[in-house]
Parts: sequence; structure tokens; C-alpha cells
Amino acid sequence: SHSETEAVDDSDFSLTSDRMGRKRQVEAREGQQRLKFRVLQRHGSSCAVCGIDVVAVLDAAHLRPRRRRGSDHPGNGLVMCATHHRAQEAGLLGIEPGSTRLVASIGTTLAELGISHASLSHLPAAPHEEALNWLRSNWKSRPKTD
Repeated sequence: SHSETEAVDDSDFSLTSDRMGRKRQVEAREGQQRLKFRVLQRHGSSCAVCGIDVVAVLDAAHLRPRRRRGSDHPGNGLVMCATHHRAQEAGLLGIEPGSTRLVASIGTTLAELGISHASLSHLPAAPHEEALNWLRSNWKSRPKTD
């Protein structure tokens, strides 16, 4: 703990930014909403890994991200709460193709991540096998299996 608080200079603070053009922002939001609707239709309206069903905190999570040329097809998506979407993007959570068993990265457990499902077998439809294979081969934190 600091006995003296350093002065914070907020003189250049601005709450708003014109960095992203309004048109692009609207298009991105509409695209995300379209994908979210299609992924909710395919997988149901709760987080695929923890079951939370508060739609306001649910994302349509891409398995192969758009920045890596991933499509907006619902087979390339899963419904995840914001926390588990972030965990998946950070490489803390993997999905085994075939069994759809959930796996935590080395150094953590599914329980520590707040994940209550052992696999995706409870979903009405699994993600597409190609999406799961891509995710598996690009998972940086994959446990070593022999």
C-alpha cells in the first residue's frame, strides 16, 4: 500500500472515440446479432459449458475466429457466457473432437473455470466436426497426451 498517492493526470481523458466508423460498428453489431440468433437456434439459449441462461451475457462464440478466416456458420459457433467465451479464446478451454469432452489447459481445472458440463453431449446439435478439429489443432494450451 502506498502512503502517498501519485497524482493522476486525466487532462487528456475522453470517454468517446471516433476510432471505429459508425457504419462499420453497426454492420459488425448486426452481423454478430445474426450469428447469435442462428447459434442460439442450433445450440439452445444457455452457455454450452456452464448452463447460465441469461441471454444478455451470452455470446455467439466462434470456434475458428473470424480473424483466422472463420465463417459465421452456426456450426462454427457455440453459445457461451462472456466468461467462458473469454476462457476459450485465451486457450484455457479445449474441446475434444468426436467425444466433445471439455478439457482445461495445463495448470487449471474445469471446476476452477466454473465449468459444470463434462462435454457438449447435452446440446441439441454439436458444432461441426471440422470446426472442432481446427480448434483442436490450433489449441496452444493442449495437454500432452500419449
